[in-house]
Amino acid sequence: MGPDFRAPDGGPVTRPDTSAPLAPAMQATEATDVLEDAGLLVPVSSGLGVGEESLRVDVDAVDALLANRPVDDRGTPLRYERDAFGQRWADVDRNGCDQRNDVLARDLVDIAMRAERSCVVVAGTLHDAYTGTAIAFERGQDTSALVQIDHVVPLAWAWQHGAADWSFDERQQFANDLANLQAVDGATNSSKSSSGPGEWLPPAAEHSCLYVTRWVFVLDRYALAVGSDDRAVIEDTLTRC
Repeated sequence: MGPDFRAPDGGPVTRPDTSAPLAPAMQATEATDVLEDAGLLVPVSSGLGVGEESLRVDVDAVDALLANRPVDDRGTPLRYERDAFGQRWADVDRNGCDQRNDVLARDLVDIAMRAERSCVVVAGTLHDAYTGTAIAFERGQDTSALVQIDHVVPLAWAWQHGAADWSFDERQQFANDLANLQAVDGATNSSKSSSGPGEWLPPAAEHSCLYVTRWVFVLDRYALAVGSDDRAVIEDTLTRC
């Protein structure tokens, strides 16, 4: 039997339908490059022809990273300070574009820019990993929020598991790390809020393997601790990858 998915208040939590098996392989994308370089995703034959690459989670490698993370079941939450992570969407890689537009340009297809040589993405289509749906994005006061940028490991969660002790520069780097950022459906991002895997996994179950793999990669990269409920759900998910 898998872990009991319950929210801290004892109520139900958002979780995927686990009655169907998770997809065993995924297409290589720019967003998966860092995980492949870290040895957490390995190429497999896709059967789609020469040059078509699929990736599979190396469960043993992910388990090994997770095993090195200490457990932190903090009894009294620390007071979270969003401003301690710096300005929203800084240009930490100094490429002339803020991180929000970098992520939109990476994760959307058929994009349109504000002007030639501009960084600002004004339109495009998101094939949303969290819901498995396609979302038309158009920049504007009433439409921009339809596509949001998710911190895969949320800032508030990280604050409770180690980030409160970091320097300002470390927190700002974490908040803008492309490996921890994903363009997603806005409403789904809002429902996730600051939840860890113990309370929330993507509604599209086929994305859960990649999702928890990114979680473990970020935990290891920033030496974050992990709650026992989150660890249990990550481990349970990996058994089906």
